[in-house]
Amino acid sequence: MAEYYYFVASLPSVWMDKEAPITYKEFMRQAKEQMSKKDYKDLELVSFTPEEGNASSKIAREWYSFSYTLSEMITEERARRLGLENKEYKARCEKDKAIEDKVKKLVDNPDPLEAEKEILSLYFDFLDKHQVASPFSTEALMIYGLKLQIKEKVKGFKRDKGRAEFDRLFANIQKEIFHKE
Repeated sequence: MAEYYYFVASLPSVWMDKEAPITYKEFMRQAKEQMSKKDYKDLELVSFTPEEGNASSKIAREWYSFSYTLSEMITEERARRLGLENKEYKARCEKDKAIEDKVKKLVDNPDPLEAEKEILSLYFDFLDKHQVASPFSTEALMIYGLKLQIKEKVKGFKRDKGRAEFDRLFANIQKEIFHKE
């Protein structure tokens, strides 16, 4: 993979607690202009919504593994809180005590919007803690792109719409669960 000194140096920092300095779309437009076709194609494959089969880099594989583990553990904990002990809700991943503790705390949060922000913060923290061989590498740009995608998810949250959608989905899940029994 190539090094992109000028491109990376020209990008503004992304912080979880601050407004995103650029959009993901703008970042990708710039990346297409600055990167080789092969590296850009690899960058396109790394997304917030994991597609494990497309993971070509170490950071992508680690991202998808973390994302899968977090998702599985959240599902298991939410099911447990609802009294659903069915094996279909058991996490199909290797347990991670640190993630498990964080998941229990965020599932306890009575505010769904705040809980979702906490989940996204866990993703952001994972990316912050992952060092790559070079801060100017394609993998560093993958991390940057993932952070922008997280920021766009946060920006899209609207409390009223989110609450209405949460209530709708929760009601549907309850009907489905209790209809099965």
